[in-house]
Amino acid sequence: MKYAALVCLLFAAPAMAQMPPQQGAPQQQQMPPSIGYKLTMQPIETCHKAMMTLLQRARTDAAIRAEQERTEQPEGDTVDQIVNFMKKQAPASTAMMVANGCPPDQYVKIGFATAEAAMALQMIEQKGPTNTLTPIARENAAFIKANATRLQQIDSEADAAEAAAGLQGAQQGGPQGGAQPGGAGNWTPPGGTSPAPQRR
Repeated sequence: MKYAALVCLLFAAPAMAQMPPQQGAPQQQQMPPSIGYKLTMQPIETCHKAMMTLLQRARTDAAIRAEQERTEQPEGDTVDQIVNFMKKQAPASTAMMVANGCPPDQYVKIGFATAEAAMALQMIEQKGPTNTLTPIARENAAFIKANATRLQQIDSEADAAEAAAGLQGAQQGGPQGGAQPGGAGNWTPPGGTSPAPQRR
């Protein structure tokens, strides 16, 4: 499973939220349950740096590379279930991310919170029904809008690092958590296929 796959979900979120609604789409989108995680740039930058280090190592480390090329899916979609799956299926990658300041639970929470924020921002920008939005979803939506330039830059840096490592599957929006082309309402949790994360 690719840690880098989550980047497409994290940092494509501002662009996803600006996409026009799909023709015939319902006015009310179903929001994923909030996990109450507040997005800030410091942990995002830390995890991005850790991931870039991981991708660099994947170019020469056979164990890391083998983990990044695995395609297994977790059984479950809670934060804890996905974290346990990451530890089991990618122990070397997980240890390296932790050593560089990005524990897997934080990594997954950032992904879930960003997915929720992207959907919330889309609803706000399109002046759709927002009565279902939690305060943290609104706050995170404002965050990804305010930091869109840097988040998109991080996305580009990650794309380049993946290409250099020969690990480009996450860029295709595949089952490992990449953002799908249909807008913020179509997303896959990091490492999972279920439509919405659950609370821990």
